[in-house]
Amino acid sequence: MRIATLSIVATMILSAAACSTTPPASASTREAKEAAALARYQAAAGSPVSSINNFGSPRWDTVDGSHIVYVVSPKHQYLMTLSGPCMDWATGAYIIGVSSDMGRIYTNFDRIYVSRGPACSIKQIQPLDAGKLLESAPNGDARVI
Repeated sequence: MRIATLSIVATMILSAAACSTTPPASASTREAKEAAALARYQAAAGSPVSSINNFGSPRWDTVDGSHIVYVVSPKHQYLMTLSGPCMDWATGAYIIGVSSDMGRIYTNFDRIYVSRGPACSIKQIQPLDAGKLLESAPNGDARVI
């Protein structure tokens, strides 16, 4: 019997000062940035895998409401496709955890938990090629975070 455990991935608290000094991006500007980021990650993505290790202190970067980049280490970064638009960053939703089974995250089984929204099923996991990310980075930096 598989017992899923929730591992806390990250908690982000937005400061009032940061929110007040940053003007909100228009929807079309945000969508254009998200589309460009998704294209960059998809160009560096390998073939889908069924599971990945979830050890250490993973981090994440949002791409859009249906995709995140999950970073286990600089050499182990993954593009995750979620079950649908389940994250609305405009309303302040953010990732608070990911389920895993004995230190592994499985597609079509595990979930991303977000504040202010439903948990999202992980539909696909693709390893990212750090070299390709480096080549396509506007500032020459392969890190996503």
